[in-house]
Parts: sequence; structure tokens; C-alpha cells
Amino acid sequence: MYQQKLILCGLMLMCFCFSRGHNGQINYNSILRTAGERILRASTHAPSQPYFADNDVFTSEVIRGSLVMEQLLANSKLHGELPQLTIAEEFIQDIAVTVSPQCQNDTQFMLSSILARENWALQMLDAFGKPDAGILRGATNWLGDYEECLAAVAINKTEYAGGFNGKYCFGSLAKSNTKPPAPGTLPTPVPMLGMCIPDTCSNTDIKLLINGLLMRFDVTSFSMQGVTCQEKNPPLDRKATAAICILSIFLFFLIIGTCYDLYLRFIKSDLNMKRPTYVSKNEYGSTNKTNLDETNALLSSSSVSEDNVTNSTANHIVLVAKNNANTQIEQGTLDKIILAFSVYTNGAKILNTNQPKDSLRAVHGIRFLSMSWVILAHTFAFALPLIGLTENVYPYMLKCLSRQSFSAILNAFVAVDSFFVLSGLLVAYVVLSEMKKNNGTINWFMFYFHRFWRLTPVYMMVLMIDVCLLHYIGDGPVWPQKGFEKNECRNTWWINLLYVNNLVENDQQCFGWSWYLANDMQFYILSPLMLVPLFMSMFWGSIVLIGFLFAIWLTTGLVSRLDHVAPGPAYQMEGADAAAYMNDYYYAPYCRMGPYIAGIAAGYFLYITTNKLKMRKITALIIWFIAAASALAIVYGLYDYANGSVATKDVGAFYNAVHRTIWGACVSWVVIACTTGYGGFVNTILSWEGFIPLSRLSYCAYLVHPLVLFSFYYSNRKPLYLYDVGMVYYFFGNMVASYAVAFIVSLAFEAPMMGLEKAIFKRDKK
Repeated sequence: MYQQKLILCGLMLMCFCFSRGHNGQINYNSILRTAGERILRASTHAPSQPYFADNDVFTSEVIRGSLVMEQLLANSKLHGELPQLTIAEEFIQDIAVTVSPQCQNDTQFMLSSILARENWALQMLDAFGKPDAGILRGATNWLGDYEECLAAVAINKTEYAGGFNGKYCFGSLAKSNTKPPAPGTLPTPVPMLGMCIPDTCSNTDIKLLINGLLMRFDVTSFSMQGVTCQEKNPPLDRKATAAICILSIFLFFLIIGTCYDLYLRFIKSDLNMKRPTYVSKNEYGSTNKTNLDETNALLSSSSVSEDNVTNSTANHIVLVAKNNANTQIEQGTLDKIILAFSVYTNGAKILNTNQPKDSLRAVHGIRFLSMSWVILAHTFAFALPLIGLTENVYPYMLKCLSRQSFSAILNAFVAVDSFFVLSGLLVAYVVLSEMKKNNGTINWFMFYFHRFWRLTPVYMMVLMIDVCLLHYIGDGPVWPQKGFEKNECRNTWWINLLYVNNLVENDQQCFGWSWYLANDMQFYILSPLMLVPLFMSMFWGSIVLIGFLFAIWLTTGLVSRLDHVAPGPAYQMEGADAAAYMNDYYYAPYCRMGPYIAGIAAGYFLYITTNKLKMRKITALIIWFIAAASALAIVYGLYDYANGSVATKDVGAFYNAVHRTIWGACVSWVVIACTTGYGGFVNTILSWEGFIPLSRLSYCAYLVHPLVLFSFYYSNRKPLYLYDVGMVYYFFGNMVASYAVAFIVSLAFEAPMMGLEKAIFKRDKK
């Protein structure tokens, strides 16, 4: 009797097989949309209501199937005094006649071995996911034991020929005639359970087995719709092999460049002097007030490429001996190219904290804190729609939405607007200063080429790793073995290279978070249309800026009004409205340029005042108060809309049109105040030298942090239980890991590419 109950309980567990199958693919855009929809469902759900409707037949069957298996066993025609092996054979003959012969034989052997209490077979059964408490609160994600399943190996002690290993699979049970949940109700929970089956069974075999079992027990309200199995140690495809070869070439040059650098520093110099060191003319740190590397919000003014710091690619190396005798060794172009890959020198440059006194030091703090805000928001956003890896999404979201403080996460989208502000401010401040220095002229070819070269190589390398290698790096119950990008970016990679992925097929774009890079590049291309008039005439330049700004406001308001875009991606939007928000508004450059224009205005102000401003302290205090109140209103003013209130179309259109520009004005004031001596303790915090290395890594951190989050969340073996302390822990872990990976990426790709540019175009600072 015990063995019969054991096998039937195990087979019934198969009935509640895993979640909405993702067919092996996850992507950034679908995650954000699903997160928004879940927030919306939670926001319109009254806390006093049950999570799932009382008359929900599907939910009832889930609970019944998980809690009263003994009743099903008692009513089953398989329950009787038949021999144990006959029970297994009868089951296989009844529902497995359409599966492949090998799968049928191995499944029968597994069931027979379970009845015979073979350890390996019981291990496979034990690896199945099992119902747990909290089903009424949405805890229907039963992943089982992934590692235990893969470790199971069939041991043949009979005449049965052949053997097999355990294979971990998950499938999705869909309710028949599924309809979208009505407003104010939460979606019906979907049973999500891992299975451990013989590795000789295909996805189709498993689907047939499960559906046959469901029919055997007269379960008709839902059926198996899809199965995904995790392949153990999948072979590398051609793309992965090519990517590894490219990375190996970079590694080779990094080793050569570093060894050559160390040879020049510590070996060759010993031939002429004792214990020397060598430095560039300017030691570590920048001595230039401006450079073109300051013109991107995620690129530090003292980044790895433009600092006048030791790079071993300077025009000469100064060897310093104890007797102060200096020997200059001229470096040729080939030496500079090789030394551009030095990990030793580039690492020192990244970690250097020297800054000129008249630099915009507060920018470093704003850049890092904004990047941290983005990672915090993504830590939550990536957790909400995870397939099979969260078990209390709706209860936790209801708890979070009841707090007004959570608005800082719901509205973290303005952190990206801070990047746009810094981009506009820096491009105006730097380019106008360069034009003044050169009597109104500037090399426009280098203006554009430098930006493209500065952003693109490391961007494309990270994209290559994402598409070609990332899905080989990790594993887990729901790890997407086809990768994290739609169709592996086969049809859309070129739009990323051209920085038009926010305009062309933006609903299908890969590397979804790169929409920001596309916008920033497009704004940069258009910036001379504003910078040249400003340089020529304050009046006409101001007219041009105001014209651009009003055009952006008008366009944004019309798009919001016509497409019913709500004031925020998480507020009263589903389906087509949510898609319209992202595609027609959130990604669109003509709706996002307001903060960039505000930044250009601020950069122009600092340029014409030469960072000097005199005003009464009470005036500065009033401006601080207005800026702080405006910023807080933007972040926390939508609290009511996050808890069920519906904004009118006009309110939504007005908010979407102006709030980003107002935010940009607030951030601009912070930079101006901190630069001109009115920053107080805010300037002390933002100008902390510890932010400087982190600021240098912000661009690479932006590129890699979603990959870090993907790897962490989707390699989990058990569902996450969301709670405040845990989310704080995840955030700090994600941030530290992202910056650690960013440091490696910067050393491997970002710094060498900029060193090559300096070597080839002779762009060394004198």
C-alpha cells in the first residue's frame, strides 16, 4: 500500500507542472512590462479582499490537487491489490502509447524502480517539486530540487538494456478558455512545479504523458501547454565559439600589454638606476579643466581615456631615480598601442582620485547615486515577473504600495533623466569652452567620432557576451538556455550599432536598456544646433533652446493625450496602453529631450559665469527649497495614483510633458550650486573623492548590471520570498557585483579602446 501511495503521489505531482513556459527566452522589455502589470494589479486590489476569487474553479483544483491527494488515491481505479509492477505497467500502457519507445521503456523502468525502492529512482521522485503552504497567497511555484535531479543516474540491476540520467524539466498548465483578469482582481495562480524525468524523454513525450495523466483523473479544466527541459552542459554553438575566440584575442593583448608595461617599469629601468618609478608628466589625475570625455552622463570627466594620467602611451616616460636624474624614453606608435592594454596602468587610472580644483566634482556623486538608483529599481522590477522564482509577489506588492516611501522606487525612472541632464550640461560646458579656446572652431569630425568610439566598442562587446555566452555561464531550474534576448538579436543587432533601437522596431529591440544610449547619442548629434547659436549669441541661442523645449513639451503632451499614456509606467496601464507608454513615449527621443535641454542651459550658465556666481544666501536657500520641493513632488506626488486613483487624460498629458524637464532643472541647480559655492553639506557629500572611481565605472555598470541581475535571479534554485531586509540585501549585492564586473569590463575593453584612439590620432594631452 505504501509503495502504491508513493508512486501515485509522485505522478499526481506531475499534474501540477510548472509555470507559464517562457520557451527558454527572457528579455528586458518583457520583464519591465510584466512588472508594471503586476504593480497595476496589486494597486487596484483592495487589501481586504482575498487574493483569488472564491468561485475560481482553477484555483480550487490546484488546492484540491495539492492538499487532498489521498482522496484522489482512494477513488483511483489503480488502487487495489494488483502487483506493484503491474500497476506501473498498466499506467504506462494506458497513457504512454504515443510517446517514443525509449522514453516509454525508461519511464516504466523508473516507475518500477520507485516501487522497488531503488535509491536513484526515489532520488528522482524526491526531486519533484511539492506543494507548500501559502497557496491562497500565490505560493504555487514548486521548483523541486534541481541539483538532486541532475545527480540521479539509473542503475540497471535487471535485464533492462541501457541507462539514463535525470533530466530537469518544467512545463506550463494553462486554464481552458483563459480570459484576462477583470479590473480590480488578481490573475489566477498557475501551478509551477519542476519535474525530474529520464533524459531520453523529449519535451513532446513529457507533454503527452502529463496530458494523458490528467485525462486519466478526469481533469479537464486545464492542460499541459508547453514543456521546457534544462540541458546539462549544452555544447557551444558557432556564435559562442567565435565570441570566445574574440575574447581570447583581447586576453592575449591584455597579457602582452601588462607584461610590457611592467618590464618598462621594473626591469628595463633597473639597467640605469636603482629602485626607480616612472610616471607621466602630470602624475595621476587630470590637469585639464575640460575634455570631450565629459560630454556623456555615464562617462566620467576623469575616465580611463582622457585623463593625462599614466598610460604608458604618453609621448615619453620619465624615469625618476633617487638622485633625481631623469631619462626620457620616447615611445613610438606601436609601443603606445601595446601599452594601451596594460591592466596595471589602466587599473591605477580608474582608481585614481585626483581632480583639478575647478572641476565639476559634484557630477561624480550625482552620476554614481543615479546609477545606484537605477540598480535599486531594477532589483525590484526584475523580481516581480520572474517565472517560477517568486512566491509572494502580490502580498509583498500590496505591502509596498501602501507605503508612500515606495514611490521612490516606482518613480525611479527619473534617475535616467539625471543622466540626460549631466550629458547636456557637460557637452555644453566642455564644447563651448573648447570653442572659446579655439576662436569658435572645433573639429566636428572628432566631435562625433570620439563619441562613437568612446561608447561603441565596449557596448558591442557586452552585447556579444550577452547574446553569445551568457546563457552558457549559468544554470538553474528556470535558466533560459536560449538566452535572454529575443531571437538572439539576429534581426535587430544592427539597430543597436546605429543607435536607433529606440525608434526602429523598439518593441523588438535586444539589449533593451540600451534605449538610453540611443537617446543620448541622438541628443548629442543634435546638440550643435543649440551650442553654436549659444556661442554666437546669448539671445538667439536662448530662443533656439526655448523653441526646442516647447516643441518637446507639445509633442510629449500630444503623444500622451492621444495614446492615453498615464503619468508613469505603473499607473493604470495594461496591454496596449502599457505598450504605448514604452514604445511611443518612454523610448521616444522627442519625449525625453527636456532634461537634456535643461542640462545644456545649465552648462551654458556655468560657461558664461566661469563657475562664479554671487547671490544672497537667502536667495540660494529659496532656490534650494523650490528645487527640493519640486523634486519631491515629482517622486512622491503620484502616490494616490499608485493606489487606485485614476488620472484624467489632461493631467497625465501635462505631467508627462513637463515633469522630466522640471526634474532636469532641479538636478541642474544642484550642480550649479555645488560648483559656485552654494552647495553646503550637499556639495560635501556629492564631491566625496570616493565617488570618483565609481563614477568612472558608471557607464560599464549601466551596460552590465542587467546581466548581473539576470544571472542572479534566474540561477536561483528555490523561489524567492520577497521581504524588505532581503530586498535591501539583494540591492547591495547586485550593486557591488555590477561594479565589480564593470571594473573588469572597463579594464578589458573600455580603457584599451581609448588608448588606441590616443595612439592612432595622436590625442595625447601636452
